[in-house]
Order: sequence, then structure tokens, then C-alpha cells
Amino acid sequence: MKTASIEGIRMEMNFRELARAVMSGRLPEGFDRWALADKDGETVAHIAAKFGHLPEGFDRWE
Repeated sequence: MKTASIEGIRMEMNFRELARAVMSGRLPEGFDRWALADKDGETVAHIAAKFGHLPEGFDRWE
């Protein structure tokens, strides 16, 4: 099975894998899965905010 990717980020990554990528600032420009959340409701966007890795002008707080 082939896996689609954007600059090394696999499209089927689960929340934990995305969280690790966002903590290290490794999400590609144009990443748009910010609302993906864990079982407690913490989103990829919230983790990015904690680590200072939100894109400039981010306004997708839903």
C-alpha cells in the first residue's frame, strides 16, 4: 500500500505522531489538520501553540 506524504508527513498519521512532529516544528507549510484532537480534546493546534509552532496569522480556532 502506498502512503501519500507532504514533505515527509504521512497523511494517515495518528494524533500522537502528529503531536511529535508539531512539537519539533516539522509540519510542512500548508498543513491543515489543526483540528485533529486526542481523546481529551487537545488539538494539534493547541500543541503547536504551546511549542510556538503555529503559522503566522493562524486563526483556525474552532
